[in-house]
Amino acid sequence: MWRHRRKIGHLMSYSPQVAADCAMASLEAYNDSPFVEGYDTTHTFEDGDTFAFICERERHAILAYRGTESITDFLTDIKYVKTDWHYGRVHKGFAEAFRPTHEAIQAALVGKAYYVTGHSLGGALATLEASYGNAMACYVYGCPRVGNRKFKVHIPLHRHEKFGDMVTIIPPRQSFMQSFYALTHGRWPTLYQHKGTEIPVPGFMHSAAGYVEGTARLNN
Repeated sequence: MWRHRRKIGHLMSYSPQVAADCAMASLEAYNDSPFVEGYDTTHTFEDGDTFAFICERERHAILAYRGTESITDFLTDIKYVKTDWHYGRVHKGFAEAFRPTHEAIQAALVGKAYYVTGHSLGGALATLEASYGNAMACYVYGCPRVGNRKFKVHIPLHRHEKFGDMVTIIPPRQSFMQSFYALTHGRWPTLYQHKGTEIPVPGFMHSAAGYVEGTARLNN
């Protein structure tokens, strides 16, 4: 535990309270009527299997994306060839899940100070949102790899990971499928690479509820 606290102590942008609130918002994103204590849920967004919500309090809002829930989401997860992004290249399935709700979400957040968060697939979508640089910070939980080395995130990104959480090591940094797709589309293959700062969290399970508990233990 001391090791965790020492590491977080060096992250000037890291807020234990915001981390706890974002962990809870990431869990609540799996509910159709999400509620985070101390916040008012003001907007929900849904397109196919992509779901997100905004909850607000006096000084800031939280944008939370839902993680993997259905077989369609799973198929999105495994479509791990890359596509162009405004910086570098990113997971094609994540990009396709992100785009349908992006404009409506940005319109709802105009003029607001907000954090962006998500668990699992939701963390990947939150990372894509962080690449636009509009949020104050991004807090993700059990997040897979999203883009290659040239993919950029322009805000602090705090990546909470549990030991042995296999989702955090997918997609593989490279594979035959990725290499073949790149070469047949006139590109040199690139490697997936995590962004932001890893925050080790106590526990072993990938579940969003487990990350809520682990983040609370980490920050107490």
